[in-house]
Amino acid sequence: MADRPTFAEDDGSPDPRLRAALAAGRIDLPELQSTRLLVLLMPATDNPSEMAVVSMVNADGERGLLAFTGLDAMQTWKQESRPVPVTGQEAAGLACGEGATALVIDVFGPARTVIRGAALLALAQRDGDSPGP
Repeated sequence: MADRPTFAEDDGSPDPRLRAALAAGRIDLPELQSTRLLVLLMPATDNPSEMAVVSMVNADGERGLLAFTGLDAMQTWKQESRPVPVTGQEAAGLACGEGATALVIDVFGPARTVIRGAALLALAQRDGDSPGP
């Protein structure tokens, strides 16, 4: 990840264009690849000195990595979690690398979006490479 963006000026505000697109059900995977999302890190349950990404399991047993468009969308989550800015591509790669079958964006709203299957793999792709962080 040597050419990874640093998001130095990021204040955690959502990208209004991304929010509008997600609310309308429009997902532009190439654009989402470079868009900043926030993933959450929490202390691992078996070793609190290690951090783990936050995911959820639905009623069907499918695991989804959580990502958020802004700090406002993640405020209802646990306060001990730490938001980490990543690109959409990195978030999808983390999901694939963690064995999740979906990337769940803004799980509590304003517009929950679930990316799974071929779309998740395409989002994680790097110039023809296989998905992964």
